[in-house]
Amino acid sequence: MDECHFCESVGRSDPPEGGWVYSTDRFRAYALPAVSVPGWVVLHTTRHAVGLAGLDEEESRELGIGIQHLSRAMTHLCDTPKIYMFAMADRVPHFHMMLGAAPRTSPGEEGGAALLTRILMKDPTLRDREKSLMVAQQLRDLLKPPM
Repeated sequence: MDECHFCESVGRSDPPEGGWVYSTDRFRAYALPAVSVPGWVVLHTTRHAVGLAGLDEEESRELGIGIQHLSRAMTHLCDTPKIYMFAMADRVPHFHMMLGAAPRTSPGEEGGAALLTRILMKDPTLRDREKSLMVAQQLRDLLKPPM
């Protein structure tokens, strides 16, 4: 089988740059270097599972809880009214989705699909790797269980 970026990330002994924002036996989330938009992370399964239909019952339950925890932390940290979510079963054999802070927009301003298109097209006006990593670290700290 061809190389699998997500399998490589799951199997690594050190966390990715910016660290794991969210990490369980079934899911991982981090600031994806290919995106580098502050307040946006990728969440993926730790095993091959194509699309939502490929998830087992435990993964399905945990996905809902994970999205809720991430969304609450991101909404608070990024001072955003909502979190956008985008998932496709494309290119890698892991369920994966992007979650990101929705901008505060006025009527007529760009959001939703137009923003996602700009992110996927790697619009340089949105990209800021340093800030993306900083926000990822802050998210990780917010999601860290109390000791």
